[in-house]
Amino acid sequence: MLFRSSSHFNSWLFTKAQLNTIREQTNLDARKRIHRVEEIESDPLSNPRKHKLVENEEEEHDEVIMHPRKKQVLANHQALNKHIPDSSDAAFHESQVNSFQTTLTLFEEELIRSNYALKLLQFANAIKCPTKVKLTALTYFSRFYVKASVMDYPADTIWVICLSLACKVEENSKLSERVLKSCEIKNVLDWELIILQKLSFHLRIFRADRALDGLLIKWREQNSCPSDEKLTEIRKGAINFLEQIYVTDFSFLYPPGILAASSLIYVCDSSDEPSFGGLLSQYDQITIDQITNIKSLITLSTNNLLHSARKEELDQAKAKLQTDYYKKV
Repeated sequence: MLFRSSSHFNSWLFTKAQLNTIREQTNLDARKRIHRVEEIESDPLSNPRKHKLVENEEEEHDEVIMHPRKKQVLANHQALNKHIPDSSDAAFHESQVNSFQTTLTLFEEELIRSNYALKLLQFANAIKCPTKVKLTALTYFSRFYVKASVMDYPADTIWVICLSLACKVEENSKLSERVLKSCEIKNVLDWELIILQKLSFHLRIFRADRALDGLLIKWREQNSCPSDEKLTEIRKGAINFLEQIYVTDFSFLYPPGILAASSLIYVCDSSDEPSFGGLLSQYDQITIDQITNIKSLITLSTNNLLHSARKEELDQAKAKLQTDYYKKV
């Protein structure tokens, strides 16, 4: 399959502005749903209009992909559907604004997503998952939270299911069993269906490590290619850099070939290996500039993500999830 005809290219590559817009809307929708559920739980009879808004959520979203907590609330109050007055409720809108202060902002969601993406990578490294499994799992995890919020679906469960699902897709069922046994997740098949629906069943991805191997094969054909031992060392460093890339949003912004070339430039620059520059001559100048700029941006982004002191902000974001609405399943 050609990359430009794939679901990866047509459905999962965005501009930065497009990605931000989608995530902002996802965050806003989740905050509204949480507010509506909290209002009904606190006093389900005080304002029938609030109940009707939540009741309509059942019609707008497939029941299978709804958060278990929300499904329970809707079921408990299904009998309360009464006449809804046409006039708007000013007190309702005011309380909605106040409620938003206790829900996660978009930045806080990004902190939590990044934290659990790193946890996924660290756990996968600990049990010695192959590179293809790690990159596939990170891709599934990132894609899931483009269309879903950590306020609706607990990231401490989703990353485990994404890793297990990636093991199955990459034909390593024994490793999948080991992941699930280590993390003791219940209702695995239910969670897998939720993830598959959010991914639109797009399980095939074009991984950057395959593009990286293609570049190394071309490099071997050149006279300026370093020794096989040196190439093995370079590939190892590039793979490590790619894994850091997949924790960030860059896999949504650039195709895998560009990410692979950027990782090679990063490693060659770090090891004073200039011969890779000859391979870049096959690209036009615009692409070369793009690859170089991406390498700099990725380096800055991953260093900030992996080494910055964000623990206090992360703890505050996690504390917001410990509410009556959010329950670990």
